[in-house]
This record gives sequence, structure tokens and C-alpha cells, in this order.
Amino acid sequence: MYIVFRYLLHSTKTPVQVWPDLREAHDATCNKGVSRKELADKFPNLDFSACPEKWDFPPHTPDDATVRAERVRRRLKDVARTGSYKNIIVVTHRGIAAFLVQGDRFSVCEHRSYRFATSEEVDKARQGVNVDTGLEQDFGPTVLIPAEKPKTRQEQSSGQVTTINRCKAPALNPSSLGLDDHEVEENATQLQC
Repeated sequence: MYIVFRYLLHSTKTPVQVWPDLREAHDATCNKGVSRKELADKFPNLDFSACPEKWDFPPHTPDDATVRAERVRRRLKDVARTGSYKNIIVVTHRGIAAFLVQGDRFSVCEHRSYRFATSEEVDKARQGVNVDTGLEQDFGPTVLIPAEKPKTRQEQSSGQVTTINRCKAPALNPSSLGLDDHEVEENATQLQC
């Protein structure tokens, strides 16, 4: 994330929040965290207030990841409802993304746009198969569904959530997300695990 959106980290207009619930959903050795102090010292412009002092989480289980995913969706909905953001960019890991949204597995650096299901859509959209576990999963009650690509700039201001699979790649051009630099700085908040 730091490489992909580096230019935004120097802007005071775009808050970057670190949410531990967006951490990976596997127990590989590389998925162990470090203390909040170490992270804050290394990345002083990021908001680590949601992180515990010590990165000490229980071993991964699909049930825990499902609960974490619902907490993230609820929190995203709160941010969308209470903030003045037109877009929310979530940079996370492929494993937890499989618990957040239905669909094919994310490729490295892939981005997709979602919107919150309406109350009429929730019951039909919430049950599905987790692409990583192959198991039936309840993706609700707060459900993110694929957003249709907006045709105009006005349609883009509908408060979409864009999820990006975390990567270490050359800087991502905001225009590939349908945004210009100014729009990203003015209308987005970033969330990172």
C-alpha cells in the first residue's frame, strides 16, 4: 500500500486508517504482525489508532474471518454514511477479501468496485460460496455487491467502495480507478490492514 499510494501519504486531505480486521486470513509465518509502536515509527502519517499495542491475534479460523469481514463491512457502511467521501478505497489481502465479497479470487493488484446492497437486495445477495474455502458463507447482513461501472462523473459520486488486493508494485495510477489525483485526495479515505 505504501508504494501503491505513496503520493497520497503526503496529503493531509486523505486520511489513511489501518484496520487490523483487514489482516490476512491465513496463518502463514509471513502474516504475523509487529507492535503498533514499530508500525507508527515506520509510517508516521498513517492512523494506527484502531490497532492493539501488540499484534497478538488468535490462530485463523474461517468463522473468525467471517466475523471480521462483517465488522469491516459494517464499519465501511458507517464511514460511507457519516463521512463526506464519494469513494472509499480498501487495500487488503486476497484471503480476507474472499470473506468480504463474493466472486472470483482477486489477482495481485486487481481492483474492483462495490456498493452496499439495498434492503430489497440483501436476502438474495447474502448467501454464497467463499472462493478460498469453497464453503457456503453468509456474506451479510451488511452485503457488498459489485457496482456497475458509472457512465458519468455524476454517477461516480454514489459512494462506492473499491477493494484492491494488496501488492508491492509500481505506483497505481488513480485514472485506472476512474479518478484523477484531485478526486482521490478530496473524496476518498483509505483503509489498510
